[in-house]
Amino acid sequence: MANWRFRRSLNENADIGRGKAVALGVALALLLSLIYAWFDGGEEPVRPITQPVELPEQAR
Repeated sequence: MANWRFRRSLNENADIGRGKAVALGVALALLLSLIYAWFDGGEEPVRPITQPVELPEQAR
Protein backbone atom coordinates (compact mmCIF):
# COMPACT_ATOMS: atom_id res chain seq x y z
CA MET A 1 0.00 0.00 0.00
CA ALA A 2 2.80 2.43 0.80
CA ASN A 3 4.34 1.69 -2.55
CA TRP A 4 1.13 2.84 -4.32
CA ARG A 5 1.19 6.19 -2.48
CA PHE A 6 4.79 6.74 -3.47
CA ARG A 7 4.01 6.15 -7.16
CA ARG A 8 0.99 8.41 -6.97
CA SER A 9 3.08 11.27 -5.60
CA LEU A 10 5.57 10.87 -8.46
CA ASN A 11 2.79 10.92 -11.04
CA GLU A 12 1.30 14.09 -9.58
CA ASN A 13 4.61 15.89 -10.05
CA ALA A 14 4.88 14.64 -13.63
CA ASP A 15 1.34 15.73 -14.58
CA ILE A 16 1.64 19.01 -16.53
CA GLY A 17 -1.98 19.34 -17.60
CA ARG A 18 -3.65 19.10 -20.98
CA GLY A 19 -3.23 22.76 -21.97
CA LYS A 20 0.48 22.78 -21.24
CA ALA A 21 0.91 19.48 -23.10
CA VAL A 22 -0.81 20.90 -26.18
CA ALA A 23 1.28 24.08 -26.01
CA LEU A 24 4.42 22.00 -25.65
CA GLY A 25 3.43 19.90 -28.67
CA VAL A 26 2.76 22.99 -30.79
CA ALA A 27 6.05 24.56 -29.72
CA LEU A 28 7.92 21.36 -30.54
CA ALA A 29 6.27 21.11 -33.97
CA LEU A 30 7.16 24.75 -34.68
CA LEU A 31 10.74 24.20 -33.58
CA LEU A 32 11.10 21.12 -35.77
CA SER A 33 9.68 22.92 -38.81
CA LEU A 34 12.05 25.86 -38.26
CA ILE A 35 15.02 23.51 -37.97
CA TYR A 36 13.97 21.76 -41.19
CA ALA A 37 13.57 25.08 -43.01
CA TRP A 38 17.00 26.21 -41.81
CA PHE A 39 18.71 23.05 -43.07
CA ASP A 40 16.73 23.02 -46.34
CA GLY A 41 17.61 26.64 -47.08
CA GLY A 42 14.94 27.10 -49.73
CA GLU A 43 17.36 28.82 -52.10
CA GLU A 44 17.27 28.23 -55.84
CA PRO A 45 19.97 29.19 -58.31
CA VAL A 46 19.51 32.52 -60.09
CA ARG A 47 18.47 32.15 -63.75
CA PRO A 48 18.55 34.96 -66.29
CA ILE A 49 15.28 36.25 -67.72
CA THR A 50 15.06 35.06 -71.34
CA GLN A 51 11.89 36.79 -72.51
CA PRO A 52 11.70 40.24 -74.12
CA VAL A 53 10.09 43.08 -72.17
CA GLU A 54 7.97 45.64 -74.01
CA LEU A 55 8.77 49.23 -73.00
CA PRO A 56 6.56 52.25 -73.69
CA GLU A 57 7.81 54.81 -76.24
CA GLN A 58 8.66 57.43 -73.57
CA ALA A 59 11.10 55.13 -71.79
CA ARG A 60 13.20 54.55 -74.95
